[in-house]
Amino acid sequence: PAGKTVEPFWKDYLNKQRPHEHLDKIYTKKAVGLVDYTNDDLSKSLSKTAFEQCNGMSDNNQEKKLICSLLDSKSTPKQKLLSIQELMMSDHFLSYVPLINSVIEDGAQDGTFDLSKLSKEDKAILQSLSENKVIKDMILSASDKMKLDAPALEGYSFLKSMGMISDGLYNQKVLAKLNHILDGKSIENTSSTFCEPKHVRQFHSAKTFQNLESSKVDGFLKSRLGAETLGCMGISKRPDIQTRLLEVVKKSKVSEDRAAVIKSLTNGINTENDPETIKLMINLSKTDLHMQELGKSNDVASEALMQYFSSVKRLPELDKMMLDNLRRPEIDPEIKAWTLKYFENNLPVTVAEKELIKFTIKNSTNPQIKSYSGSFR
Repeated sequence: PAGKTVEPFWKDYLNKQRPHEHLDKIYTKKAVGLVDYTNDDLSKSLSKTAFEQCNGMSDNNQEKKLICSLLDSKSTPKQKLLSIQELMMSDHFLSYVPLINSVIEDGAQDGTFDLSKLSKEDKAILQSLSENKVIKDMILSASDKMKLDAPALEGYSFLKSMGMISDGLYNQKVLAKLNHILDGKSIENTSSTFCEPKHVRQFHSAKTFQNLESSKVDGFLKSRLGAETLGCMGISKRPDIQTRLLEVVKKSKVSEDRAAVIKSLTNGINTENDPETIKLMINLSKTDLHMQELGKSNDVASEALMQYFSSVKRLPELDKMMLDNLRRPEIDPEIKAWTLKYFENNLPVTVAEKELIKFTIKNSTNPQIKSYSGSFR
């Protein structure tokens, strides 16, 4: 609800608690739509409106148990696959597809549920699931008919992950569904559709947009958000597109424009371990992004670059840059924070590095920098 009438009620509620903390506490239940408690603060704040709330599934609901098994970090790949198999028999299965996609994405990221690296026994289970023609046809039909792009992509991603459709059919379906925005004219409102991590992984692995005509790309290159989206689509490294993106870095005097290009070129699967991307970013730091100017302005492009570097494994060139950042007192605190993140992600550090890091933290009043004190004791 929104508007002048309800605004004071919302303000009353938001003043009672910190929304992010509240959502963090109920994340797991929120993720699966199983909110089984009542929010008393919200009820009181909205008591003068037509607000109502109700509980979700009870603890003894079988589908809830299956969902909990999917979300449980201790569940084995076999247990997760069997939970998916049982959920497939539910009348509500379509509503569980986004959750299953998220579980598959998280598992691929941390290696706990990588469908490409299953045991022989687990592969047999996945194979049997992939042969479920009833589910395949149901999801394909529902996704094709959906007017909203996001839920349709959820369906196609699930089918591709489970091996129910080929990369070729996946690409055909996605391109047809997104054709109405691939001219880039409405990208400002739809970039989240392209940049959802679980879809990004699928786009990159299937090379969904690799052969997209140049005329379709033009619209994306006209805005910052569009430029970033090209990275999500997996085509920012395509020679003709990369050349045009780098021209922005070289010629634009607007830091936000350059930042969009950096995010586009580094937004992808495992780019922090890609030698080509690392080399390109290091070269930019020496030339067009002028890292020596970091302390003189709020350069969001350089911050975007540092954010990328913070996840890269140690390299002599990067070590020198990071240590120089810590030695210069005029460096922006945001840059120093990302510098500390680089060392935190690459522990252990040498004695000399540790001394410089601890000195930096001790002599800073910035809370973000101070927060790293526990990592370098």
